[in-house]
Amino acid sequence: MTDSPLAAAVDISKRFFATQALDAVSFDIHAGEVHALIGENGAGKSTLMKIMGGVYQADSGEIRVDGASVRYATPAQALDAGIVVIPQEMRIVPAQTVAENVLLGQVPVRKRFGILPEVDAPEMRRQATELVGRLNLDVDVNTPVGRLGYAERQLVMIARALGRNARILVLDEPTASLETREVERLFEMIETLKSEGVGLVYVSHRLDEVERIADRITVLRDGRKVGAGLRGEFTQQEMIRLMTGRDLEQDYHHGGTRDPGKPLLDHEDVKLHEGEVVGLAGLLGSGTTEMLSQSGRCDRGRHRTGARRARAWSGDGSDGPGKHHSAEPRQAEDVGRAQQKGN
Repeated sequence: MTDSPLAAAVDISKRFFATQALDAVSFDIHAGEVHALIGENGAGKSTLMKIMGGVYQADSGEIRVDGASVRYATPAQALDAGIVVIPQEMRIVPAQTVAENVLLGQVPVRKRFGILPEVDAPEMRRQATELVGRLNLDVDVNTPVGRLGYAERQLVMIARALGRNARILVLDEPTASLETREVERLFEMIETLKSEGVGLVYVSHRLDEVERIADRITVLRDGRKVGAGLRGEFTQQEMIRLMTGRDLEQDYHHGGTRDPGKPLLDHEDVKLHEGEVVGLAGLLGSGTTEMLSQSGRCDRGRHRTGARRARAWSGDGSDGPGKHHSAEPRQAEDVGRAQQKGN
């Protein structure tokens, strides 16, 4: 880690109407380090990163890059300076190839017959192959991204950042939808980028990962910086106390048990009773959403609601008598539907 930071946010404040999102927060990132930024939802983490990435402008304070004060009016200006934010939501085009996604916005062009501009496909594939190779991603760059898994799509976005000569890479909850082996692969990639001098901001709620991967840790709470230090200077309990403002002696739980109320839903292995909360957990793509959709629309199988056996309902948002299904965002499906309508 170098003595001088690649970039620094100095006394940044930002207000959204009556909400003080950030209050004189300072944060910096050095070459070849992982600086973890932690805090509860609403603490100001994303707002701070969006200011550094040119999405928002601060009300007061300044951003410094290589010691010089800068003000980015657009994300494109931040990208030109080598500041790249990898958000949780995948910004990819599923129907396009890995090469097209990696070089999105900077596709190489050549002149046909010395006059007509056209995409230089061989050069695009060469550059994309080199970039994904830096991440040890073994994939044919001619493969449509829609055929890749979540972890591979994430690496495609990181390869795109490398193609923009990223000096600072912001990873926002990068392991939220990854399996254990995929997390290990991501950590290996992070170590590779550190060795190349890239500065990484690691935004996460997973404190085990923070303790393992971070060189430094900054804690935000209610828009204020409430703690900062090197890895090893905080225990997990101390991080939780800083994040929440209180000590958590034990996990929240219901004291005692009670008899369930009358059955409201009986669908295959999912049963729900009156006055009961049932948790259904799984990684992205594991089938939890499909199971919930089936419980309302009855795509397959049968289920009971109340004392009645129910069959197929129209799935127009209301999933039947007294039921509503709030679905997760499905950007890829929306793109697919739009393409089908266009055809």
